[in-house]
Amino acid sequence: MLLRGGVPPVARSKATARGMVELHADADQIEAILRHYQVDARIDGGLLGPNVIRFHLRLNGRSEATLACIDALTPEIARALGRPSCRLRTRDGVVFLEVPRLPPPANALLFGDLSARAGEPPADTAILGLIGDGRPLLWRLSNPAISHVLVYGAQGCGKTTLLQALALSLAQVQPARRWRLVLLGTRDEFASLAALPHTWGHSTSREAAIGWLVRLTTELERRLAERQGHPTIEPLPRVLVLVDEAASLAALGGVTVRVALARLLAQGPDAGLHVAAATAEPDALGHLVPAFPLRVVGQSPSSVDWKCGQFSTVADGVEPVRFRAAWVSPRDVALTIARWQRRRPRVAAREVAESESQLVPEMILSRRVRCRA
Repeated sequence: MLLRGGVPPVARSKATARGMVELHADADQIEAILRHYQVDARIDGGLLGPNVIRFHLRLNGRSEATLACIDALTPEIARALGRPSCRLRTRDGVVFLEVPRLPPPANALLFGDLSARAGEPPADTAILGLIGDGRPLLWRLSNPAISHVLVYGAQGCGKTTLLQALALSLAQVQPARRWRLVLLGTRDEFASLAALPHTWGHSTSREAAIGWLVRLTTELERRLAERQGHPTIEPLPRVLVLVDEAASLAALGGVTVRVALARLLAQGPDAGLHVAAATAEPDALGHLVPAFPLRVVGQSPSSVDWKCGQFSTVADGVEPVRFRAAWVSPRDVALTIARWQRRRPRVAAREVAESESQLVPEMILSRRVRCRA
């Protein structure tokens, strides 16, 4: 049921090369925002430093109004890049955006390293993490025996981060026409994933999350009825539903949430709907817990030998497997978005970019980038 290995570990990419790819992905996001607001400027190069990234801007005409417009957009640019802030600066006649680099938590397994080691997983498969010998631990959602997963553990053990890594590992290789994501958060824990082309729904409050669960039961009924009436029809995209703080949603929504989750867990796989939920209080879910065939428990941060993202599987009839989940940064999401955008045909990308309702940055072929160690 749980796939271990299958793909031998591959060498890690060099940190400098990875930083250059990330720099280009961030530059694409910045230029998309500038184009969207019709700012007559483009990125002409960049400097990758140990703590900050500087994106050099070329302003056509270099008017004060253009500078003021870019300065007003810095909060939105920072949000798009997943940074707390960024600032517009001028030095020696050069205008540049200065963006801080965010360090990962201590001893964290980086998502980029996990992807490099795991390689490309099989179809309909997400990556849980790495087991002790360095092989990837995979979750095959199409296997009915492990079609849903419940992640539980003490506060701060990395439950939400594991959900993010599952979704991103799926979105990295599976096209949006095959897989969709519904991100049911209660705050902004899934904000960075919302920009993925796979994202169908996204909530930032308990009330909105409950509304989406009800909507998903309606989608479940529609799919089952359509399948029964037209058994040979082309299958619809599968959907991975991420539910954070599932116990608090059940407490607030009561019977409505419990019935919706029970239906999705019981009938969802037949309609291509899969649930990955996280909670710090599994006992509060009651009879719903056994409905998750695969359960993952996080190691408590208070443990003496605690490491960031340390988990263990709990599945009926399967020996527990310890593994480390990856830490996902907003830049990992930006890289995935940029990768899918670059796979689109150039003509199609230009046509969509002309629409005011879309942000599809084109590839920048003339950008000059320097790297400082």
